[in-house]
This record gives sequence, C-alpha cells and structure tokens, in this order.
Amino acid sequence: LCIDISRNNGTIAAIFAANDTYDEIYAKVSVHGVFVLHKPTSKTLVSQAVSLMVCARERLRSLEKKVGNTESKLDEIRIVNKAKWLLIDQEGLSEADAHKYIEKSAMDSGITKRLAAQLIIDKYL
Repeated sequence: LCIDISRNNGTIAAIFAANDTYDEIYAKVSVHGVFVLHKPTSKTLVSQAVSLMVCARERLRSLEKKVGNTESKLDEIRIVNKAKWLLIDQEGLSEADAHKYIEKSAMDSGITKRLAAQLIIDKYL
C-alpha cells in the first residue's frame, strides 16, 4: 500500500516495522521512497520523521514543477517544428523563413507561438 501511494501521487509515505522485520521491510520499500520507522518508537522520532517527509515532499513538488515546465517547453518546440516543416513542405519556405512566419503570425494575432503553430498544423492537416 505504501509503495502504491508513493508511486501514484508523488506523495511521501511511512511505515512502522517491528525490529525483527525492519531490515526486510526497509529493503523492499525504501527504493520506492517509503520511510521506514522502528516499532516501537518515540514521539520525538515520529516528529522528526514527519518533518523530514515534509521537506522531501516540498523538494518533490519543486522538481515536479521543473519537469512540467520542461515538458511544456519541449512540447512547444515539437509543435513549432512540425508547423515549420509543414510550411517548408506546403509553402516552399526555408526553415528560417518558416520560423519567422510563425513568430510574425503569433505577434500579429496576439497569440503564443505554440498556438500560431497549432493553427498552421490544423490548416494543413
């Protein structure tokens, strides 16, 4: 359950393990980002573990945001490139001219390059 929770939502999970099974459980779940705490444990240790989990989650959120931004930029590049190649193929433009055409279309229409490129793709496909 803890492994599934950690995988699906980018959340941080913890599990308590008895001393005699701690090593076995740790070996199975730690590679999935699950925190494992000895059982019995103290209130202080649980508090410290929760603090570490909060820090880890915030770091994950930051990385997820960066990955999302990077994926969005790559997607935009793909769309613009596809539109450029359509302009090259359909209109006989050079790559530089196709790129300028997309940028000018975006500026003239007050839209993003991505949207301008998508409109070109929709026009030719």
